[in-house]
Amino acid sequence: MKNLSIILLSAIFLLCSCRGGMTNITRGLNQSYLEFVVTGDNHYKDGVQVAIDDNTQFNAKVYKDQKSRVKGDIYAINKGAHSIKVYYKDELIYSQKIFIGTEETKKIQLP
Repeated sequence: MKNLSIILLSAIFLLCSCRGGMTNITRGLNQSYLEFVVTGDNHYKDGVQVAIDDNTQFNAKVYKDQKSRVKGDIYAINKGAHSIKVYYKDELIYSQKIFIGTEETKKIQLP
């Protein structure tokens, strides 16, 4: 009887502790993402300045676009149509109107 109790308690304990690797990630329903890349030499190692719809501005890292690359930093924006302008040392290097869907990651290819 004592052995049965120990086995039963051990089974309950093991079943209750099987959630070890679970994580809870909540994504925003209206969130989309931008990633900034360049082919060839990355001469934007200091980063670039990004303006979205001429009112939201932030600094962004630029990564060399290659197949073996692990995805770099991505930047969250709302889904929909946006005007994207990218500056490097106060010089406009990219200007484009884009449409981005829900939970889509748009790769911005810089010159």
